[in-house]
Amino acid sequence: MGTWACFALAVLGWGTGVFLMKIATRYIDNWTAVVFNLPGYLLVGLLLIPKVKWSQFSWTPGHTVAILVGSCYVIANWGFYRAVERTAVSTLTPMTAVYMVVPVMLGALLLGERPTAMQYCGIVLAFVALVLLAWPSGVKAN
Repeated sequence: MGTWACFALAVLGWGTGVFLMKIATRYIDNWTAVVFNLPGYLLVGLLLIPKVKWSQFSWTPGHTVAILVGSCYVIANWGFYRAVERTAVSTLTPMTAVYMVVPVMLGALLLGERPTAMQYCGIVLAFVALVLLAWPSGVKAN
């Protein structure tokens, strides 16, 4: 699968998932939503088991980090479910999309990756967008 196909899969998967989170919170509370989110991870994980090269398997730090990633996503999903119970998904989604600044900054600080001037400009503009989206407009959240 090419880079653009993977990009499209990520955008469509995340985008549809975020929209469905809003729908879920119309029927169940955020704690229940997170608990029922987990079987989805498990189902997809079970479908991918045949892709693992078990004959070459040995535990590495990458496996521990992958478990931490899953934990981060579950915590983030709970935060999003909690927020989307009270806020319009059309406002909350672009605001939380500023998460992209975190890996850029961690990459610079911990991995020695250097953002370009254009990327720094993008970070600043993302925060400007966050302020504009969060600015009170008098529109009801739900």
